[in-house]
Amino acid sequence: MQGIVVVAPGDWKLLFANDSYARMLGFENAAEILSLGSLESIVDTADLARLKSQEKSHNPGDGPCDRTYRVRRQNGSSMDFSDRVRPIFWHGETAWLATTLDNGYTENIVEAPRQSAPSVDHILNNIADSVMMIDEAGTILSFNHAAEHMFGYAAAEVIGNDISLLAPEPHKSRHQEYVDSYLKSGTSGILGHGPRELEGRHKNGSIIPMELSISEMRVRGRRTFIGAMRDISRRKLMENALHLAMEEAEIANRARKNFLATMSHELRTPLHAIIGFSEIIKDELFGPVGVSNYLEYARDIRDSGQHLLKLIGKVLDYSKVESGKMGLTESEVDVPEVIDTCMALTRELVSRGNLSVKIDIPSGLPALWADKPKLNQVLTNLFANAAKFTKPGGKIGIRTWAKSDSGFIFQIYDTGIGMALGDIPKALAPFGQLDGALNRQYQGSGLGLPLSKRLIELHGGSLDLQSELGKGTIVTARFPSERIRDHAA
Repeated sequence: MQGIVVVAPGDWKLLFANDSYARMLGFENAAEILSLGSLESIVDTADLARLKSQEKSHNPGDGPCDRTYRVRRQNGSSMDFSDRVRPIFWHGETAWLATTLDNGYTENIVEAPRQSAPSVDHILNNIADSVMMIDEAGTILSFNHAAEHMFGYAAAEVIGNDISLLAPEPHKSRHQEYVDSYLKSGTSGILGHGPRELEGRHKNGSIIPMELSISEMRVRGRRTFIGAMRDISRRKLMENALHLAMEEAEIANRARKNFLATMSHELRTPLHAIIGFSEIIKDELFGPVGVSNYLEYARDIRDSGQHLLKLIGKVLDYSKVESGKMGLTESEVDVPEVIDTCMALTRELVSRGNLSVKIDIPSGLPALWADKPKLNQVLTNLFANAAKFTKPGGKIGIRTWAKSDSGFIFQIYDTGIGMALGDIPKALAPFGQLDGALNRQYQGSGLGLPLSKRLIELHGGSLDLQSELGKGTIVTARFPSERIRDHAA
């Protein structure tokens, strides 16, 4: 049984696991093991420290790394695990891909009654891996049942034959070269190494992707080699499928970026013209229009064009953040000044909703090291959301403070329609739209909260949302304490 798991470096956060991997550990399916959050909780403590040290010293250029460690199954029992890990890119971030094999059969061998003193052939024939023994001339001396199944030959057909019978080209022609090189120097392309991938040849001529480990021993004074082989065809199929999926995702991502770049040009150009001409008509620059209704229509055209331009800007900004293309232009930011700008930009929305506004800024507030336009965008988005989803006559507000132990905090609150606890993840998801009469009355892009969250995270901060249906919402934007610029201190 083979399994695949993808984890984040450092904390081993689970990013992906297949059902086979989950069943090895006694779980019903991948969803159950993913609910653990991290693999750290099931790896033996002593092994975990060793593996993390090994991970830190492993460079991507070093190639795959083989590991063995102890894990705890869902029922509390322990078992040995062997896996091969390699670095990959997972949604633009570095991650570790581990292809694993269940080593539970080794426990069964260890627990076999010692008094029965089973023969070597009996042990080899009860091992799940394919095992064979050859002499230094390359003659096959033994061939267990698993090897018979893997290669399609009966033991009697291969014992006494040269090992090249099981090797495709170019290994078939170069086999003796490998053996001679090892006998002279102790190293070769295949012999004298740990598990490595190569190909075998089935009786029917088909190629078998496999993993081979060879160890040397002396039997009755004769130099003998023991080869343990695993058919990794399924693993290769999974790896190829994963690689193909990642390639397709990358192609789709490039297509999305190209589309958004094209959309930016193709939509913004006519929108600027629409907004400009509607401004000319509204202001009657070339003479009176004559009918007052036309002036109102021109104003509506301008407002709609500006709304659509802002929507396109949000989509493009979110795309840049997600693709890692958006950077920060940082400086010391006067927070009260940014909040004043935010109030000015949302004044019309607040006035239209007949809302009371409270601003709480403590005296002596330090500066914030941040990207000023992006901070302004975040606070304006959050404050506009508060005003948008608060019924006429309601209250909205913003308060801020800075402390070395908690960071630079902004809280935007309202007495609006709020949302149920289960709806919060949806509100923070891109293009998320919640049901409700008020929300349908004020349609939006569904990008205000997600974009604000990602812009704060770009600063190393976090965004938290607390809400209760019918009672309002509190959004807390937290910037790390190292961004506080307290000159007095």
